[in-house]
Amino acid sequence: MFYNTEKGQFHIRKLGNHYSVIKLPDFTEAHVGTGHILSSFSSAEEAQSYCDAWEQEDPFTRDQTAPPLS
Repeated sequence: MFYNTEKGQFHIRKLGNHYSVIKLPDFTEAHVGTGHILSSFSSAEEAQSYCDAWEQEDPFTRDQTAPPLS
């Protein structure tokens, strides 16, 4: 589901038995497959609370990539 706040648009996606919060970039229309996974929660309500309290420190850029898996 998509969740809009004053701080931006988020995609809360159920993956198995948890919910991942993905911050969608401000420069594009929202669609699945873009954005950055911020955290995971056991319920949609917890994920929404996280979105409401989220504070962005550095603006996302079009060139930003995810860190390598180690």
